Amino acid sequence: AIGPGEYLYVPENENNRISVLDTDLNFNRHFEHEKVISPVDVKFNEEEMFVLSSKSIRVVNSFNIDGDLIKSFAFNVKFVAYFFTIDCIGNIVVSLCGEHSVVVFNRDGRVLYSIAKDGHEKGCLHFPYGICITRNGNLIVASDNRNYG
Repeated sequence: AIGPGEYLYVPENENNRISVLDTDLNFNRHFEHEKVISPVDVKFNEEEMFVLSSKSIRVVNSFNIDGDLIKSFAFNVKFVAYFFTIDCIGNIVVSLCGEHSVVVFNRDGRVLYSIAKDGHEKGCLHFPYGICITRNGNLIVASDNRNYG
C-alpha cells in the first residue's frame, strides 16, 4: 500500500512487521507493533493505517500515522483472510477465500452484511482473493469463478 509521504508499506508475514520502502524501493524503516502478527495486507485512509493480520485469529488493527494503536477487532472465521479494503464511509471489507465470501464490518468490528454464494455462475464467488472499491463505490472482487463470459 502507498502511505504517507508516498512510501510503500509491505507486510512481512513471517517477520511480524511492515517494511517501509521509498519510491525507488530502497528500505526506509520497519513498522513493528505487538499487535502486528502475521500481517497480510495494509491499507490507508487520510488519518489511519489498517493492518490485516491472519494467523490463528483474524484481526484488523488501526494505527495513527505515529504508530499508536487506535482500535483493534478480531473476527471469527475458519479460513485465512488475505485481502481487505476500506469503503468511503470507513467500513472494512474483507475477502474470505476459503469461505467463498466477502464480509463487510463497521469500524467497531460488527458484521454489517456478507456476500456469500459459492459457485461458478455469474454473481457467485469461488475463492475470492483480491478486492477493491472503485471511485464510484463499486465493489470489485477477483474470484476463481471460471466464468469468463
